[in-house]
Amino acid sequence: MRRLKGKLRILTLSTCVYDKYTSMKKSTLEKRANRCIHEIVYKMLEAISIEGPKNITSLCEVANIPVDRGLAIVNTLTKYGILANYEYEGNRYYVITEIGYDYLGTYKHLKEIFDPFKK
Repeated sequence: MRRLKGKLRILTLSTCVYDKYTSMKKSTLEKRANRCIHEIVYKMLEAISIEGPKNITSLCEVANIPVDRGLAIVNTLTKYGILANYEYEGNRYYVITEIGYDYLGTYKHLKEIFDPFKK
């Protein structure tokens, strides 16, 4: 709350959030609105399939997400057998399993089918 010319003005949460987002670039807002968990997983799996084994920091940089959220996603993928991890010189690296390659191929196929419907 702050006073403005003798009147009490209350800043609501929506005003603060609006001010925060209007200062950001429009492309950043569009990226946030269109992302889902499948696209994040796709970016991670595609990076591993192209560049080889990656650690958690590299995966999060590719997917453009925070490390704590990336770690939760990678743990879930490991639990379901899409990724496998191994340690090398004290660092943990992730590789795609056969199930992961099946998921990647299926997602690419669905993306090709449904991409024309996007505007």
